[in-house]
Amino acid sequence: MVRRVSVSVLCLVFCLQVGFVGAGVAVTEAAWNASWISAGSGADPEDKASGKASVIVLKKAVYGVPGDPSKQVDLTERFKQQIAAKNYTVSGNNDIAGKDPAPRIHKKLVLEYTVDGKLIKKTLSEGARLNLKTGKSNTTSNKAKKNIWTCYRKVVKLKSTPKTAVARIAVDSKYWLWINGEMVVFEGQLKRGPTPDDTYYDSVDLTKHLKKGDNTIAVLVWYYGKHGFSHKSSGKSGLVFDAAIDGQKLLSSSEWKAMVHPSYGDTGAPHPNVRLPESNIRFDAQSDMPGWEKAGFDDSGWSSAEEFGKPPCAPWNKLVLRPIPLWKDFGLKEYVNASEMPKVSDGKKIKLRIPYNAQITPYLKIDAPAGQLIDIRMDNYKGGGPPNIRAEYVTRDGVQEYENLGWMNGHEMYYTIPAGIKILALKYRETGYNSEFTGTFECDDEFLNRYRKKAVRTLYITM
Repeated sequence: MVRRVSVSVLCLVFCLQVGFVGAGVAVTEAAWNASWISAGSGADPEDKASGKASVIVLKKAVYGVPGDPSKQVDLTERFKQQIAAKNYTVSGNNDIAGKDPAPRIHKKLVLEYTVDGKLIKKTLSEGARLNLKTGKSNTTSNKAKKNIWTCYRKVVKLKSTPKTAVARIAVDSKYWLWINGEMVVFEGQLKRGPTPDDTYYDSVDLTKHLKKGDNTIAVLVWYYGKHGFSHKSSGKSGLVFDAAIDGQKLLSSSEWKAMVHPSYGDTGAPHPNVRLPESNIRFDAQSDMPGWEKAGFDDSGWSSAEEFGKPPCAPWNKLVLRPIPLWKDFGLKEYVNASEMPKVSDGKKIKLRIPYNAQITPYLKIDAPAGQLIDIRMDNYKGGGPPNIRAEYVTRDGVQEYENLGWMNGHEMYYTIPAGIKILALKYRETGYNSEFTGTFECDDEFLNRYRKKAVRTLYITM
């Protein structure tokens, strides 16, 4: 009879019981033909207003303590790539540098560059901005906005149903992909970090999702806009989409439409702890764009996307194929105690259980008046002490559905729904590493049986 086995031995056994699913379509490395794109302008209005055809050559850009190389970061190559993408506004701060080269010391950005052959030297205070093209500067921080959700659309016409269609896709920080209104990728993209400066990309097989005739490509991009222990922000939201469809190219460019989604925003305090690059998500359904990801949606009011150069280019730099599969999507499921869910909310917190510790996205379907605030969080919201991730949903009038796309972790989901709102459905979607558990373990010691189950779950959610 088995009585006790060391933790290390059991963990080794359980680790060997996980079988991995292959990483999908193999892609031969090739030059990128698509451009990085984003909504709005990445340059100051002066860049476009100035009709000058000036030639700007950057010679030096160093951020830190002047005269002390040990407390400096060289930004020359980064800004050169930025200039090549026609973004002439530069600034020096810790986010752009990727670190603080001199903690508790005020830093400066030292520049040397030429405009039409004329040498110019400038020294900017930390956070100040300078337009190299116009020479105008200000002291407004160039810190990028955070928690931005951007929608992209493109219609492509195919002469026949494709035999092969593979796309290479990269963003900072996460994306969701639809083709003809059908979800193709649920939460694509690994967090940045193959190196402190570079970005992963996904390889996605689109073949079975495309058809003869018009095909609508829709991508929702979530830009964290801040660093975390598991993510290094580039400082710029962006998408690059490079697909080959039976030899026909489908490339992200200024021909794509782009718009920042008006419903997504920040909650008030408390915010997630500093370990996490993600923000809380607030979704105001009163500003929603229903059906924006579907064919036939009128995007004539959207602006053309702005191009920022072909990879590799700053600030996303070199693109590296993700070394693990896309996440496994288990689909929407009922909570364990769904039968206890009220049909009409009484305003009290609704606690719904999942079978085990998991990473999930919560879903709701309700009938409500407009302007009601629903709070969504898990039992692990304060696991470890400081706050983790939570969500807020502001209702529109009538029957409505919403899935909070930022995943949460725990054993129970808590919905706080204002009294009187009709609850039509509350569900969850589990996502995780695309693997299968193999092997079994069973003995006459119930503690060890439970221990094995918990160890397997712990192994899975930490992948």
